[in-house]
Amino acid sequence: MKLRLNLLFYIAAIFQTLCVSALLQSNDIQQYKDEHGIIHVTEELYKKLKYGVEGEYSVLYITIYSTNEDGNYRCPMCIEFEETIHGVQNIIKKQRPDIPISYYIVDAYEVPSLIKDMGIENVPHLVVYPPINMGKQETEPFSWSNGQFYQYELTPDHSGDVLHFGDFLAQVLNIYIEVEEDFDKGKFIQYFVGSTIFFVILKKIIWPIVKKGNVSKMAMILLAFSIMLPSLTGYKFTEMNRIPFIARNDEGNIMYFSGGTGWQFGIEVFTVSLMYTGMGILFIGLIFLKSDFIQERINEKMDSLLTLLFGYALFYLFSYYIGCFSVKSPGYAYSY
Repeated sequence: MKLRLNLLFYIAAIFQTLCVSALLQSNDIQQYKDEHGIIHVTEELYKKLKYGVEGEYSVLYITIYSTNEDGNYRCPMCIEFEETIHGVQNIIKKQRPDIPISYYIVDAYEVPSLIKDMGIENVPHLVVYPPINMGKQETEPFSWSNGQFYQYELTPDHSGDVLHFGDFLAQVLNIYIEVEEDFDKGKFIQYFVGSTIFFVILKKIIWPIVKKGNVSKMAMILLAFSIMLPSLTGYKFTEMNRIPFIARNDEGNIMYFSGGTGWQFGIEVFTVSLMYTGMGILFIGLIFLKSDFIQERINEKMDSLLTLLFGYALFYLFSYYIGCFSVKSPGYAYSY
């Protein structure tokens, strides 16, 4: 019985050694990288690489390069996203060269065994494997087909979006990178022409009607306010950084304020802006209340009452604002 146990232990040790020895080191794969630092996996190379590289992140991109009868790529999105990968790869290489990461590209038609092993049905397909720790290898060796990974949800809208993919990869790597987007001339012309047409109509058509007294000036004030509010609140920042307008917590309730002061939800931008607007109106109201124009039209009791109401409302709104800020910055020293 003891001999059988020793034999089983010996066999398990040999198997564990084979599992560990299958892991490659970073230096082992340098010869396979092209001028961009990317490894194009072949069927033969897949047998060597599929067990991973110790201590490195692995970005595996599965695509197709085949063309149709017209000479066009069957998957234009695949080719476009490969350029996006190159862009993010260069950014990480320049800003965080200390990150151990390798990039692999597989043509689905050239490496059918990988497609079969991973059970992939659609391309393009991108996954990121976290670093492998040789000391923590289990009895079953790691491989691309059974290892844990992070999958990137690739859509046609994001195939050329360096910022979107860069954000995903930065979160996986737990790093911060800066992505500089190219100036979009088409979008600039779209906004410029649209804004110009809008303001020309506002000045040449709507304003003359207002001057004649056919439209309430209060309506025009509200219109101007509705234009200024989204323009000056920083809402465009949330759009550019793809921050959600509304988020919900685990209980399904709306989160009006995000944790931390680094960013804001879209609805938070408008909520805070309305607080500032309300406090500004109340403050100006207190000043205007003491003007000769108002003092000549109200008695002393009404003056005192309005001053108390405006002052209390301003104090309450500011106190509420501080309370909201304490949600974003717990332990804020100047709260009360």
